[in-house]
Amino acid sequence: MRNNGAVTGARLWRSLGLLLWTIPYVDGALNQLRKPTPRAARGQAIGLPATDQHVQLSGAIMLAATAALLIPRLRQPAAAWLALQTAGLTFIGHRFWEQTEEGPRDQQWLQFTKNLALIGTALYLAAGERPRGISLAAPRARRSGSKTR
Repeated sequence: MRNNGAVTGARLWRSLGLLLWTIPYVDGALNQLRKPTPRAARGQAIGLPATDQHVQLSGAIMLAATAALLIPRLRQPAAAWLALQTAGLTFIGHRFWEQTEEGPRDQQWLQFTKNLALIGTALYLAAGERPRGISLAAPRARRSGSKTR
């Protein structure tokens, strides 16, 4: 009974963690859909042929990929897509190295590093790895002379 409770608890924490991790993606996607013009202007400023429709399409794809994270079979490809999309959007939208004033540069740096953390987590999920806890069963078994798997 206790083991089932631990499994259920771990599943709950993983689900909650995944839900919380998706919040910036949902927020970013909705902003792209609702307010595309400033984002398209950022792309145009660095020479990309970005239009409002491109930005809205990006937002729709981000929203779909975020929803796909909730489907276990689609989680890895969705996470890989979000890592790639976030990398591109981070380069376009958070160019801290171009800021000359400290305040705006610090704000862009903060957003840049936050996005790096999102990308890192997306890559972790895309690899299909699940965190594993440290097992104390094997050391105890060795001391007692029994074998465990």
